[in-house]
Amino acid sequence: MSAEKSSKIKSVIWVVLMDKKKQKITAGRECDEVSAGELRDAVCRKLRITSDGAEAFSIWICSPLLQLQLKPSHYPTAICDLWYDLLAQFAPVSERQANNDLPIIMLMRNVFYPLSQEKL
Repeated sequence: MSAEKSSKIKSVIWVVLMDKKKQKITAGRECDEVSAGELRDAVCRKLRITSDGAEAFSIWICSPLLQLQLKPSHYPTAICDLWYDLLAQFAPVSERQANNDLPIIMLMRNVFYPLSQEKL
């Protein structure tokens, strides 16, 4: 095995769907280098959702205390690393509540996607 192949990184990111099922996404690089747009596209490909249909979805970071929809250019794992700072800034919670909170990466509806473009 060459040094190039042995140093190739295979990171795994788990994305939770609305029905609580999990999708395993394997990236060819570090997790913190995978953008929300890339992650959404990978999950949608796995679910056989067309690229047009994928626009109706977005990657969210969610917990019982806070839910944030990410822009395609955001990096979900970096947001998770900053979660406690975000809770302190945006959620009126105690330090104890914040310490017990655990964010997850989810695929959910893009709130900015026009209802008029959704197809049943």
